[in-house]
Amino acid sequence: MPKFLSRGRACDGCLRAIIGRPRHGFCDACWRAVIELPAVPARGVCRLYEYGPPLDAALARLKYHRGFHTARTLAGLIAARWSELPLTDAVQLVPVPSNPGRVLARGSHHTLLLAQWLVAALPSHQLSIRRALRRTGGPSQVGANRRARLANAARSFRAHHPTAAQLRGATVLVLDDVYSTGATMHACLSALAVHQPKQLLGLALLHRVA
Repeated sequence: MPKFLSRGRACDGCLRAIIGRPRHGFCDACWRAVIELPAVPARGVCRLYEYGPPLDAALARLKYHRGFHTARTLAGLIAARWSELPLTDAVQLVPVPSNPGRVLARGSHHTLLLAQWLVAALPSHQLSIRRALRRTGGPSQVGANRRARLANAARSFRAHHPTAAQLRGATVLVLDDVYSTGATMHACLSALAVHQPKQLLGLALLHRVA
């Protein structure tokens, strides 16, 4: 049986010891399962990788099991594709906010962690974080059907006006972990669009078919 590491380098997908050089934090077997998607906007959103093993396990570890170190690996996957994104200017990065209660329960705001590690991974780029959105409440989207997700999201996000007003004329990238129905992402984009950024684009690490 494969050995699991208690210290040293382990694959962020299967947690087995990495033999040889890691591929963006994953062993060769896990990396071969990663499916890259074209970084071409569809409905104003770029999606970089297909939702599935090993990336779904790595994300679940970050969100639900306090595997905060995994944020660095996942942000590195975004950084590796950064040059493919249709961005032409200094970027204001807006992480999709989480419900405060879930942040407290999980011990982190996972999209903010992704944004912070992304900025660290791209030091030569003009990239800054703006917490320009706030969550107004509402039920979790996990397990909800498409109609419920759309209805929930439409009333769950608002622009944080003192910060969002600074986005006028800027290049703005809204960052989320998973795009499925698109309800969350498009609610966030709509909330920021009224502040008239020069460019407004969504970016999701993973795309899951709803």
